[in-house]
Amino acid sequence: MRTTLDAFLICMALLLAAIASTTAATAQEVKFPLADYEALRARAGMAPEPSPPPAAPFALESADFDIRVGEAVSARVVQRLSLTLFADGWQQVPLGEAGSFIAADLGGLEGRVAATGESWSLHVRGKGRHEVRLESVVPLTRDETATRPVWRLRLRSPAAAVVRGRIAAAGMTGTPEPIEPIEEVGLGGAGLARRGPDGAWSFVARPGTLVDIQLAGRRTLPERARLPLRFETTSATAAAVSRTRLTVRSWIEARVAQGR
Repeated sequence: MRTTLDAFLICMALLLAAIASTTAATAQEVKFPLADYEALRARAGMAPEPSPPPAAPFALESADFDIRVGEAVSARVVQRLSLTLFADGWQQVPLGEAGSFIAADLGGLEGRVAATGESWSLHVRGKGRHEVRLESVVPLTRDETATRPVWRLRLRSPAAAVVRGRIAAAGMTGTPEPIEPIEEVGLGGAGLARRGPDGAWSFVARPGTLVDIQLAGRRTLPERARLPLRFETTSATAAAVSRTRLTVRSWIEARVAQGR
């Protein structure tokens, strides 16, 4: 019994020593100069550092065009722009060229549309993401030298991340018939157009470039092809003589002024 009691007392002594050691370890003091303490205290109450300025004052995300050829001399263009303003104050956003400006809905932005020659720009302010709707009229010219009816209109797309649109002209669903039906649409190498099931054409264009849109109708003969035939020719002949052969080459160039 005495041995058991001694063993119990020894275990209790060791346990109390371990507890005392742990308490002493956790209760250590940290000492440093008063000047360092005051500096730490001042830093603890400092205002947070200001956020860095944005990498760009604005971002023009997309430009969607709706082009309707309702007359033989002009086309109506509606642009829907998605843009985000990151910086405060007034920003100038280049918009390219799209004919004569006639209406705008700035989607809650404060500002205006400025025109310098044929180029447009938005002078706006108001941080956040916005949807802008612009409307204009673009001249439509006809190529009289083509062997089929061809109309052209030109516009410069804005430098947006995505430029796409839709073209509806005569002979298509829901449009009047002021000009002959359109069979082909081309973008002059600055994009790609595809005809949809409703007869309208959708396209994508290269941002910030001059887009030459060509509307071509059915292939027909020009008026001068029905006139009596009149043409002129130019010919030339060259002869080469060697020891074993005689070579003669001839060229004939014909230029048709009228007729077929």
